[in-house]
Amino acid sequence: MKRLPSSNFFLFLFSLFICFESYRINLGTLSSPGPGLYPFGAGLILGVLSLVQIFKSHFDGDEPVEIIKGKILKIPLVLFILIIYGIVLEQVGFLITTFGLLIFLLKIIVPQRWGRAFIAALLSTIVCYLIFEVWLKTQLPRGFLNF
Repeated sequence: MKRLPSSNFFLFLFSLFICFESYRINLGTLSSPGPGLYPFGAGLILGVLSLVQIFKSHFDGDEPVEIIKGKILKIPLVLFILIIYGIVLEQVGFLITTFGLLIFLLKIIVPQRWGRAFIAALLSTIVCYLIFEVWLKTQLPRGFLNF
C-alpha cells in the first residue's frame, strides 16, 4: 500500500496542536480528569500513529501516490451534499434525509448496484434509528411526515 508522507507529516503537526491546546485547557489527573485529558490522549495516539506511518513509508521507500483527478473532484461534491443534508434534515426528517444521503453516496461516490445501494442505505438508516432513537432515547428530527 502506498502512503502519502506529506499527509502523515500534516497529521503529526495536527496532533502536536491538539496536545498543546489540550494541555493549555487543563489535563487534570486520571482520578479527576480535566476537559483536556481525552483530547490530549487522542492527540497523543494520532501523533504516535502518524510517526509510525512516516517512518514506515521512509524505510519502505514508497513513491508518492498520484492523486487521480476524477476522485479528487468527489471531495467538494461530498462536502456540498453534507451541507445540504444538514440544511434539510430538520424539515424533511432523519429517516428520509439519511436514506437519501446514503443512496447518493453509495450510487455516485462509491458506485454500487441499485439493489445493493438500496439495501445498504435502508439497513444503515434503520440501525442508526434504532441506536439513537430507541436505545439512546435521542430525539431525531421527524420532519414534515412526523416519523
